[in-house]
Amino acid sequence: MLLLTVTLVWASEKLFTKLVEEFYPPVIKDFIGYVNKGERYPLIHAIYDLRVRVFQKKLGINKAEETKACSDRRNFGKEVPEDQQVFCSRYDELIDLARAQVAISKVFEPLYLNYEPELLREIEKQKARDAVRIWIRQKLNCLDDHFRCGRDERGMLERVTGFQEETLETYRMLLVNLCAEGEDLQHQAGDGLHRRRSIHHGQRRRARQRDSKTGSPCGRFLDRPL
Repeated sequence: MLLLTVTLVWASEKLFTKLVEEFYPPVIKDFIGYVNKGERYPLIHAIYDLRVRVFQKKLGINKAEETKACSDRRNFGKEVPEDQQVFCSRYDELIDLARAQVAISKVFEPLYLNYEPELLREIEKQKARDAVRIWIRQKLNCLDDHFRCGRDERGMLERVTGFQEETLETYRMLLVNLCAEGEDLQHQAGDGLHRRRSIHHGQRRRARQRDSKTGSPCGRFLDRPL
């Protein structure tokens, strides 16, 4: 039984990783675009667009409305027509897979770090540095105090993390690290950003030290005048 459980967990992680590899380029572009436009919930918008793309590719839908019956069953317990039950089962599998894996720090963190250079390139490409640092400040406030989140945002955070401290701390450290990378961008124009970063305990310690010294969740990067 234990071996079967481990095998299923491993298979789920591999499947999720493949999905991320397949769909990450448009997600990064969409997300930074929404941030640059000043959308209130850019991450929620980007996730919605991602869901539509995944369902189009994996479920063969043409419009997002085609999954409404499945969504209503998940959210409100409504019955689905018999001819849609298999389709909705596949829909549930994709949703449950993503939700479960994103909440696991050891899965989400290395995946994010692998694609962070692409995120940084897109920030520079869209000239979105100022907009992103404002968004980071807002998200750190939200992680530190759930009641400083917007209603929709707090609901998503609860669904994804269950407000588990380990997961929230991982998200917070990734945001702080992105701020540090943003500082480095000031000195790296034109170098292609080929370096790949990892967050180890030393970096996390320095991030916390920088926080306490500057009085800002993101240090000098966020404190620099807009």
